[in-house]
Amino acid sequence: MKRLSLLLLAGSLIVGSTSAQNIDDFDTGANPNGWWWNGFVPSMETTGGNPGGWYRDSFINDFIPALRSSTAAGPWAGDYRANGIVGIEFDAQCISGPSATQPMTLVLKDTKGTPIGSDDDYAYFVDFAAAMPQAGAGWSHYSFAIPSNDVAMPAGWAAANGDWFTPGFTAGYDWDTLIQNVDQVEVWMNDPTAFGIWLVWDVGVDNMEIVQGSTAPALAINGLAGGSLATATVSNATPSGNVLMGYSISGVGPTMTPYGLVDMSMPITSLPTMTADAAGVASLSLTVPGGASGLTVYMQSVDLTSGELSNALAEVVL
Repeated sequence: MKRLSLLLLAGSLIVGSTSAQNIDDFDTGANPNGWWWNGFVPSMETTGGNPGGWYRDSFINDFIPALRSSTAAGPWAGDYRANGIVGIEFDAQCISGPSATQPMTLVLKDTKGTPIGSDDDYAYFVDFAAAMPQAGAGWSHYSFAIPSNDVAMPAGWAAANGDWFTPGFTAGYDWDTLIQNVDQVEVWMNDPTAFGIWLVWDVGVDNMEIVQGSTAPALAINGLAGGSLATATVSNATPSGNVLMGYSISGVGPTMTPYGLVDMSMPITSLPTMTADAAGVASLSLTVPGGASGLTVYMQSVDLTSGELSNALAEVVL
């Protein structure tokens, strides 16, 4: 099943062309990316999905039904920014269980490559507008936007670490690091930090999909050193269109601008407008002041034709 998606979540609008790639539809009875439930009777069902096969656990005796991918599992793991991942979608249903209105939650985790949970860092989004599927109500579709181009923690997301959602990242860790090192995806049928009652559910999922952006501008900077010539390059811009780049040394955002929410704090300095070539590549070279060494510079660009923002950079001047 293929979908074209426009995701609107937590005030974050993903614009431009996106495509949902069907990763796991379970129609063949296979589970190539190692999804697993926290229950006791997992099974691959061949009929009754949305459509076809689906992945079920008919006896989850726990506080919250939760689904996890295996660590380092194929397309679900890796650098979400470099891979252009901007969302995750799936279908879910509850065959039987208590009547509940708890929200759905998406968790992106960096396990640091270890089997223990104490060194994990992760971020999660609780969608209070999307209740878990109700018993006997059939399939419901869920969409989560992932602002993989953001450097700072996006609005609506929360950080945690360790085994039991200890608030905040560990020292020295941040969203920018996580989004480039995701190795496990989890779906919780509740707010994982909320009080839960030990109950029994029969639930399942189908059509686990990754949404990838196809045309977002990409910003890169080379030669950022005091007294040297630095070159900023934007690819995937509108061919022959204009591109504007701004920078700040005041800190990371988010800050609302006429071009949307950017990952820089005011004041923001705009550089001369760049013009993209026929391939959609624009570049600008400027001399970095010698006294700038050691400063952290925050940068982002906008395609003035499409209105799309690029990824944000936070670079230390050498």
